[in-house]
Formats: sequence, structure tokens, C-alpha cells
Amino acid sequence: MSNNDVQALTIEELFFGNAIYTIPSYQRNYAWGQAQVEQLINDIDDQRKEDENKNYYVGSLVVDRRQANTEITEYETIDGQQRHTTLCIILAALKHLNVEVAIKTLNLSFECRESSKRTLLSLFVHGEPKGKTLQNLEPSMVNAFNVALKIFKSKFNANELIEFKKFLFEKVIIVRTCVPKDTDLNHYFEIMNNRGEQLEKHEVVKARLMNHLPENEQPVFAQIWDACSDMGHYIPFRFDSKVRTKIFGDDLKQLLTLSYGENGLFNAVLDKVNSEQALSKNSDTLQASIYQESQSKGNLFNLYSEAKFYERKKDDEQTQLDDRFRSIINFPNFLLHALTLFVDADELIEQKVSLDDKKLIKEFDTYILEGLAEDKCAQKVRRFAGVLLKTRYLFDCYIIKRDLSSPEKNWGVRTLVRKTSEKAKHNVSTVNTFIENSEKLVMLQSMFNVSYPGNSYKHWLANTLRYLFNQEQTIDVKNFIVQLETSAFNQLCSIGNIDTKSSIQSQKELLKQTINCGTSVQNYIFNYLDYKIWLELNRGDFDKVKFSLLGTDDEILLDTPVVNSIKKVATEFKFTNRSSVEHHYPQTSKTEAMDNKLIDTFANLCLVSSSTNSSLGNDYPEGKKKTVLAKQGDKAESLKQRLMFSYKDWYLSNETALTEQASGIKLHGDAMLELLLLPVIT
Repeated sequence: MSNNDVQALTIEELFFGNAIYTIPSYQRNYAWGQAQVEQLINDIDDQRKEDENKNYYVGSLVVDRRQANTEITEYETIDGQQRHTTLCIILAALKHLNVEVAIKTLNLSFECRESSKRTLLSLFVHGEPKGKTLQNLEPSMVNAFNVALKIFKSKFNANELIEFKKFLFEKVIIVRTCVPKDTDLNHYFEIMNNRGEQLEKHEVVKARLMNHLPENEQPVFAQIWDACSDMGHYIPFRFDSKVRTKIFGDDLKQLLTLSYGENGLFNAVLDKVNSEQALSKNSDTLQASIYQESQSKGNLFNLYSEAKFYERKKDDEQTQLDDRFRSIINFPNFLLHALTLFVDADELIEQKVSLDDKKLIKEFDTYILEGLAEDKCAQKVRRFAGVLLKTRYLFDCYIIKRDLSSPEKNWGVRTLVRKTSEKAKHNVSTVNTFIENSEKLVMLQSMFNVSYPGNSYKHWLANTLRYLFNQEQTIDVKNFIVQLETSAFNQLCSIGNIDTKSSIQSQKELLKQTINCGTSVQNYIFNYLDYKIWLELNRGDFDKVKFSLLGTDDEILLDTPVVNSIKKVATEFKFTNRSSVEHHYPQTSKTEAMDNKLIDTFANLCLVSSSTNSSLGNDYPEGKKKTVLAKQGDKAESLKQRLMFSYKDWYLSNETALTEQASGIKLHGDAMLELLLLPVIT
């Protein structure tokens, strides 16, 4: 392959070059969601802030050169279409915010996908779609555009947008690779899909840490590491059965009662493992295989690149729980959370650990390995192994995970139990970790999780694990919920720059500035409000909270059937990934336009899925109400939206002249402002 077939292009060169890129019909539709779009923009901006003069490599673009002439070259995109399409959408969002991009048209096209062509062109030329236009566009692309727009509006000022665009064009690099002429593309895909996995960053970190331990300790460290790395299973069942009993006890709850002594949890586990001689030369575990090969090869990096990984044998208990649970983070990100807790214990370190797994190796080098003598490094590695195991145990017991075996794949906070009778020796299952307040705990954590889907921004999880890690052996659920609710309210205050020591009126004015800004309102505020609504509706008698939620109990102003259904709707409510801000009263009206001072206020907004947003289009509140109620029934996407449906008249243009009645938008706005600032009483 010649040098001309592999080129490092700046984003400016990618879009200004004499080339057009076509997505073939066999490629899947655009599928990036909020998390991926946020991650791409934040990664680029993080690099800009860290070193604006250093190139940032954003990925690769594998293409097949279809035809070329003196004016333009056409490429068929084989790999990289999701990133390329997202870059187009980012440019469209910048252009919509009046940032000069100097591009007249995009050079990305779609074969046999007219809706994709139409959507990308519309976003680039016209910007934010409204009304019936939405019905003819692809929701996934529109959603990505809205996500980009929201980030730029909420996190960047005018000068920062210009600097971001400059860095994007001049320093962000994408590597374009042309496959050789006459390549069998089907065979190429087969090779791509079946090629060996490259060494991952967390495997590099593992090898570096193990190198600082004596050989007799390396297998135990590897066993702890590998057990923790399987985020889809509970930690006890990633150990062999004899070792499992020694570490976790017959009831699987013994870990936190081990006597640590001066050597910490790692040495406690080491003693347990050695006492059972769980790791022998004939062991069929991966860890023993690694240890044996390391004796002859010596180099852990060679070992990892050559080792053939295989499943260890499963026992009867393990198979009962296989493939049931999905973690909210991946293992590299979990390692950074464990490293955060490790660093917390070192009072001499003031810096904060990044949660960006691209910096995994750098963070471990910085906080564990750099500048220390060999014996000091070994001590730190042992201590980290103990922190890792304890953190993973707490994560399993007290952090939400999705149960894939349930029909609706519900979130839950569950722990392992084993029946104690001899006949039921192998009967292991999961139950709610707490008998009381379990649902409230799940709602709080899922509220945080859908608000911050990107792993790098789950600071709420870092705070939660820190709280759990620093508790005594027993976690009190009421105190746990208070901690989460306090964090939730503090997050609202942080977004709104609210000083809780100031007067309520001052707090309201500051919050209004944060929430009365149309589609730029952060998703967290909508989700936090839905939690507060859910909490009020589950306190008891609905009649007692009706006035505080609706601002009135006058049946003349309310849609009684909708109001009467709200209590049941709340019992069915679950947090889902929503990213589209919906204007209840349309931005574009064929008859009576809403006052500009009201159209973008928080009262007129709710957070829904992109598909729901598209289906509602430019309809009026009454029409939207009928559409949503018919489609969703008692399973609402947004509790705020259901409260909005509770009013007979949403907007009255002559409201100032009325003396005995008010529009829904005013009643709702006042009630929601009060509710947001209302302290939670658990």
C-alpha cells in the first residue's frame, strides 16, 4: 500500500478536498445516540483545552476509490461512516449558531437512502427542524443535531465556539485509508470481523502493575483483576468455588468482614487463596496459565499479546445467573472509579482522577507508578488490588444494573443470596439489596444515569461509591438515599449557580435564567424534576399534593380524566434515555403565535424521546395530548408532560385581562419552579 493510500487529513482537508464520500446501501443507518455525540464533542474540546497546538486523532476512515478524474474523486465508505456523519452534523450545528464554517455544501452522500440525504442537507442548510418538517427527517440524525446544539449553547460562549471550530478544522485529524484496487470487499469485511483483538489499555495497565509484584503474588493479583473485569456477573462467581467460599463465605457476604491487618485486603485474599492452594501448576484457570507462561517468557507484554484466552469451567451456581445483568459502565471506567477511591486515601494528592478511559494508562502511571522505588510501587499495587475488590463488591450490591432476564429489562439494586438448607445448597439468586425504599433508590440512580449517559461524566457514581466505600460494614438505606438526594439537589444548584444561603426569591431568579432557555436546558433538570414529581405522587393521598403539583385544584381549569390518571401513571413510570426537548405550544403557529417571552420558558418544555418529538411535529397542545395518550397510555415518558396535559387551556393570549382564571402554562410554570427548589424530605 503506497503512502498516497494512507493520508492523515485535517477536518478542513476532509471537507474541502476534491472528494465525495458515498455510504453504500449495505451499510446500516446512522445510529449514534446522545452518549456518542457528547463524547466526540467533549473529547475534541478537552484536547483543545489541554493543548491547542497538538493534533488530535479522531479515528480512521476506510474507503474504496470508486472513480477519479481531474476534478473530483468519489470514495465508497467502508468503515467510519458514523463518525463522518457526526462530523457533518457538528458542522451543521456550528453553522446554525452563526459560526463561520466556510463550507457551501457537505461532501457526504448516501446510496439508495433518500431520507438520509434529505435530513443531512436540511440540517446543514436550514438548521433546527420544526413543525411538519420533522416528520420527513430521520430521527437519529435530528436527535444528534439537537444534542450537539444543546452542548454548544450550554457549555460554550461565542468566542469558545470560534476557538472550537478553529481547532476542529486545523488540529483534528482523521486517517483516510484506501483499500487496494480490486479488493474483494466482502472478504475484507470477513477479515475485519474475525481479526484478533488488539491489546486493550486495561490489559497494559494490568501488566505494568503486575510487574511490580513478586512472582508468587502475581497470580492472585491477576485473579482479582480478571474477576473484577467481568462487569456482567456478580464478583463472587468469577472466583473458583473453593476460593469463593474462603473470600466471601457461605452466605456470599463475608468480604467486608475480613481482617485486613496492616497488609490490607489484598494480603487477606492472598492468605485465603494460598490456604486452599487454589492456584497450582495444573490449574485450568486463566490466571495459572498466565503465571506458568510468565516463568518461561518473562515479558508480560509478550505474554498478553500471545496468550489464548478461554473460559474457565462454570459451576452449577454460576450458570444460574449467567448473562442476566448489564452494568452501567465498562471495566476501564470502573478502574478509574476504583483509582479515584485509592487516591482519596492519600492526603498528599490533591489532583482529581479523570474518568475518561482514553487516559487510563496515564492516570495509573501518574497516581501509582511514577517516581517511586520498587518496594513502594509494590505496596501501592497491593493496596490498589484491595481497593479494586472492595469497590467492585460495593458496586455489585448497591449500584443499579439492568436485569436482562425480565421482560422490560428493569433497573434494580440487587444482591446475591443463597438458601441455607442442604437440599438447596446450589440455589443462588438475587434479591433487592434493601427491603424498604428499594424503588426510591433505583429511581434516584437511574435518574442520574440517563442524565449523564457518557461514562466520562458519571461523577455522581464517583460520589456514590466514595460514600459507600467510607461507610462502616452496614449500609443504612435511609442515609444512603439522603446522600443521593443531597447530591441531586446540589447538582441542580451547581447548574443554576444557586447559593442556597440566599433568599428564596434570589434562588428563583437565578434558576429562571438557567431553565428559561428553550432547547438549551440541560437534560438533568428535566429528569430531576420528574423524580421530584414521582416522589410527590408516591407520598400518599393524591388530593393532598394535587395543588402543589398543578397550582390549582379548580376543576374548571383542569382536564379531570387526565388528572385522575396521573397517580397510576406515576406507579408505571421508569426513567429512559430521552434527549429531545419538546415545545408543548409549537414554536411555529399557523394561527396564534405564543408570546416570545413564553415560548422558550421551562413551563412550555418537556423532555421526550426523539421519535416522540418527531411524531408531535407542529401540532397544538390538545392534538399532542391526544397523540401521546393514545400511544403511551399509562406508561409515560415524561411526568412533567403529563402534568402539562392536565390543563384545559394551555395558553391564553389575553390572560392579563382575566381575573378568575389562568392559563395552564402560568400555573404549571409557577408550580414547577416551586417544586424544583423544594427540599426533599425523605
